[in-house]
Amino acid sequence: VGYNPHHGGVVGDIKDYREFMRIADISYYCNEARLINTDGTYSILGDPTEAALLTMAEKIYDYGSDDQVNYVKESIFPFDAERKLMSVVATDTYEKSFVFVKGSPDHVLKKCTHYWNGTKSVRLTDQVLEEIHVHYDNLAAQALRVLATAYKPATKHPETMEHAESELIYTG
Repeated sequence: VGYNPHHGGVVGDIKDYREFMRIADISYYCNEARLINTDGTYSILGDPTEAALLTMAEKIYDYGSDDQVNYVKESIFPFDAERKLMSVVATDTYEKSFVFVKGSPDHVLKKCTHYWNGTKSVRLTDQVLEEIHVHYDNLAAQALRVLATAYKPATKHPETMEHAESELIYTG
């Protein structure tokens, strides 16, 4: 299957896949890699993990293509080793703007005040934070690469990176 977004696909029962679409949007737009299609053979330009996220997003978009929303990147706060995350301010075709954030779970979670429980945004409690950390630690113990995603509604041009990357909603 490799990086071809049209081989393989979404597996499992995701009748209500809105939360997957949000994670796909974050993975797709908060990303600096590119998939290159040369006569049906896909290669990558950039980081392999980033390209894998692009491939995943494309597969989710193929599954729910009627609900896909396109965004325009307004601002990019690139990944850096100190913040261990990157963020993008993006505006959709309805003129709604969002901040999309992707990065190290510990660093992303420090900037979150809420989490998406599958149907709505809920205040992030110490108990939920502990459950999330246990889950990430279990994945990391299996030598898996662990990233976190978050978002929030935003103005088109937040004043600062700190403002954009605050009071986020954790998605996974």
